Amino acid sequence: MSKKKSYVFISYSGNESEAARKIKDILVENGIECWMAPDSIDAGERYNEVLPPAVRNCAAFILMLSDEAQKSKYVSSELSIAFDSDRIILPFMFKECEIGDKFIVYIKEYQTLKPSSFNSVEDMTAELVRRAQSLVMDSEISASEPSEDSAKDESHGKHLAEIIKLYNEALKYTSTNTEKAERAFLDTIKCANKSRRTLSTTIDCYIKLAHLYTVRNSCDDAEQCLLKCIDVCNELRYHKPEFYDSQKAEAYRMLGNVYVKTASINKAIVNYNLALNIYTSLNDTTKYAYKMAEVHGALGKIYADYGVYGDAGEQYGLGIKLFERLVNIKSEKYGLDLSLAKCRLAEMYCKKGDKLSAIETYKQAISVLKELMTSNGDDGYMPYIDNINKSIERIKGEI
Repeated sequence: MSKKKSYVFISYSGNESEAARKIKDILVENGIECWMAPDSIDAGERYNEVLPPAVRNCAAFILMLSDEAQKSKYVSSELSIAFDSDRIILPFMFKECEIGDKFIVYIKEYQTLKPSSFNSVEDMTAELVRRAQSLVMDSEISASEPSEDSAKDESHGKHLAEIIKLYNEALKYTSTNTEKAERAFLDTIKCANKSRRTLSTTIDCYIKLAHLYTVRNSCDDAEQCLLKCIDVCNELRYHKPEFYDSQKAEAYRMLGNVYVKTASINKAIVNYNLALNIYTSLNDTTKYAYKMAEVHGALGKIYADYGVYGDAGEQYGLGIKLFERLVNIKSEKYGLDLSLAKCRLAEMYCKKGDKLSAIETYKQAISVLKELMTSNGDDGYMPYIDNINKSIERIKGEI
């Protein structure tokens, strides 16, 4: 059996190269190496000679699923090779479509990521990134611990297939039956823990399971999941520090949220700060700016609720600066977040009794939304503006 490499193969219809390239760029930004034709084919190389081994050796096969893809003889050929080589297939339905019988045979065991299952395309893409990262990490750990014979490689392949089956089952039930999702996640963790090669999947499952527990207010269970997640991150950190440190920061951030729910405020503050310390130590802080802004906002709310307005204002201000940085990169995506962050700061000024600063900050929030409306030609922000204006009028009546 060919040794699996630490990259993902992107299969797409030539008529949809722009969409495929966008996904590739997002994956690369998140540290995932990609093989994609024609970019990965050197001058003088023949497509039919380099493609089969590229598919057979990938850590995961990303299928850009659409009507066009199902008509493409190249995509069908690549998918067939991936299936015959026991590669993990990640079907990514970036356009809603009916899956024909020919493709169902290949992908029926895998959960298809499709728009109708997510709040936004961004959320769906983020899930693709998480799954790809986990599979690539498992592949790299596997490569660093070479097996002695092909029988062990085959055994690992079967073990990985079982993990994927359980993991997909857990994801399938996440939004419909949390008890079945919980059992499936626990089964996946139990299976993944059998080999050091698949511990990255364990981390992903602990985070998803902790989110499930938090939503249904099983805070003790969520806490235990996240603490175990941190232990696994520490165990694997030597292999790829940036990736596992980012996962650990996410666990600390979620622990902060859990402790806020249980009113363990000191623990919440400690864990939020642990998350921030890790995020700021990573090479690409822009990648984690949104998470950092969320944490600063959470700390700001804690301090504001306890009347520590100086610290609250500082935390809200740091969060706003991060959102402003993100708005400069992509205003239509982060503009609303910036406006809401300014509203939270305005609410703090109200609590503090500084009504003039509150009015000024609310006006800044409105300005952000008006800029969004001008740049996007979208009047969907008017309800937000109307609510902010009501807050301003209320404060003026109190002065």
